[in-house]
Amino acid sequence: MNTDKPILQLVDEFLADLEKAEGTRNLYRKTLQYWITWSTKNDCDIKDLTRADLINYKSFLTRSGRSAATVDSYGSAIRKFLSWLVEMGYLTRNPAEGLQWQRDRQGTFIKQALTLKEVDKLLKVHNQNTPVSKRNYAMIDLMSFTGLRCIEVTRLNIGDVKRAANRWHLQVWRKGSKERGGTINVPYDRIKPIREYWKYRSGTLSDDQPVFVNHSPRSNNTRLTPACISRIIKGSLRKIGLDSNRYTAHSLRHTAATLAYYAGSEYFEIGQMLGHSSPRQTEHYIHALGVGSTLQGRATMKINEYVQKHKKNRPKRKQS
Repeated sequence: MNTDKPILQLVDEFLADLEKAEGTRNLYRKTLQYWITWSTKNDCDIKDLTRADLINYKSFLTRSGRSAATVDSYGSAIRKFLSWLVEMGYLTRNPAEGLQWQRDRQGTFIKQALTLKEVDKLLKVHNQNTPVSKRNYAMIDLMSFTGLRCIEVTRLNIGDVKRAANRWHLQVWRKGSKERGGTINVPYDRIKPIREYWKYRSGTLSDDQPVFVNHSPRSNNTRLTPACISRIIKGSLRKIGLDSNRYTAHSLRHTAATLAYYAGSEYFEIGQMLGHSSPRQTEHYIHALGVGSTLQGRATMKINEYVQKHKKNRPKRKQS
């Protein structure tokens, strides 16, 4: 390594340059410190790192019982840190180059999407005239048909639900972003349950109040946390018999992506709805749904449709 700076100082510099939310930077710090501690205990010199060292660390994480998602998270932090070291000139090459850290997108950890029938059953669990039931119905409906994450639902304020040019919009504060920025158009069918829920809210509503709040006596009208939203949805899924680790709040996001795909949406349209920063993220999402083979046949099907159309329109030859 072309520097005498302590490795923890380099980590601090890396995190200072990282354009991520504070929570993401804290997670990277924790995972990098864990890696450094392991390296020290195993006489692995990070400043003279080899590909074999990284493979050994990856094997250690797997043997210790960590999930594929956790191993991927740890590997992502290391990979980005090493890339930064190369960019800054501290390393001449990245030993993590080509190392497959990413989890298998078609592995068992993939969250299962719900069918329309299952979404309907899930909504019926909360089809009652109480504030909590109305809230949960509106929240599940919104997440199932827009793909919003729990953190994005948490951040929604009443003022983020807007109507302009005869269309309804949501101003979304995306995961990893430092401020509100994404806007998605939504049909009134998604807005109606939210407005119905607001009728059951106590007090005067203002633009800076959360869209969804607690209704318990001890925390009345406070913003729901992502963990709370996740628990509500997990409990609802159990009530309709979907009780496994493949069915969580994130399943509603997969549901929206699946429905959009089968409705004929293109990759970029699904990516915009989900708030993906690159087409690659959406590609992984679609392949994780197990519909890649269908997509691969689209081009040949469209060619055939084009040929058939032109055959019908081709003028017939006159008989001599």
